[in-house]
Amino acid sequence: MVELGEYTVTGTLEPLANREVTAQFMLPPLKSGNWRIGVTTNSYRDVYEVKRADNQAFSEETLAVMLPVWSAGNNRFAVPVRGEIGFSLPSSEAARVVTVAVPAGATMEAFAAAGYLPSAESSDSAAVRLSDGRLLLTMPAAEASYITLVNGGETAATATVSVAAASLSLLEAMPAQILNRGSATMRVIGTGLSKESVFTLKMGSVAVTGETVALENGLVASVQFAVDGLAPGSYTLSVAENGKTAALASKITVKADGVGPKLEAWLETPANVRDGRIYTAWLCYRNSGDADMTMPLFEVSCNGNTKTALSLDDDFTGESLFIAGIGDKKTAGILRAGE
Repeated sequence: MVELGEYTVTGTLEPLANREVTAQFMLPPLKSGNWRIGVTTNSYRDVYEVKRADNQAFSEETLAVMLPVWSAGNNRFAVPVRGEIGFSLPSSEAARVVTVAVPAGATMEAFAAAGYLPSAESSDSAAVRLSDGRLLLTMPAAEASYITLVNGGETAATATVSVAAASLSLLEAMPAQILNRGSATMRVIGTGLSKESVFTLKMGSVAVTGETVALENGLVASVQFAVDGLAPGSYTLSVAENGKTAALASKITVKADGVGPKLEAWLETPANVRDGRIYTAWLCYRNSGDADMTMPLFEVSCNGNTKTALSLDDDFTGESLFIAGIGDKKTAGILRAGE
């Protein structure tokens, strides 16, 4: 069952009287097939009724829906303003990569699923956005695969979709410059990535292998490199797996001059408070340096009779609070430069 929307009727309906209304709804992406239209009245029970069994009805006739199917080559799909469109992919015995090119400035998202039509609320994976605006999705081998494009902008947009085999490749890496102190965690975007992928930074005879600390949908890897004392210069980032290799087109710069990790922390509290009331204070922190740092641990304490808790559901005590300064959700134990 898929909800189309709501329609509100105003005015007074006399006993035993009838009223006909016309409502228009935009169909969301639906699987191909014959659908019935259903209506539920008084769904929020705003009107008291003793008998509600007849408040729902379905049409006798069916609505035939044909979902677009991606075909070989570049396919163009027009997505309406604040709307969405879905399409299916032919079955495949191998994993594939879907690339969605969108117009500059368009607010587009893409979601993928195997066996059901995805949405922003329910999907197997969401697209990764590249720096040039393209959206990237990975699709595992499946008999039935579906993709939904969602346009969040105020103008209609046409997306160009292409599908290719999920071969090993590197497309982007951030940051492009790292300091040779401690460790550096890079966000690497590519295709065909897995937990067995081995990432290497190399310049001439100097090479360092990274450790993958997180992997997302076979497209995004968080890779940590031990770069303390590494010779400055331009390095090639490469990945290897099962005898196959791929390299990033642009270079990664390792530099020796910098400030290293630098932790800044402060509390944001109300300027004025009243005795006996509950107020919220925010612990703010950032690594304003140019090198990664280990997750900091903060101790928050108050003077006098002030009691604290991490949430309203916890007990308020006069004891100190210990708070972990986690970083990005994929690499929580590392506070990267700029986070």
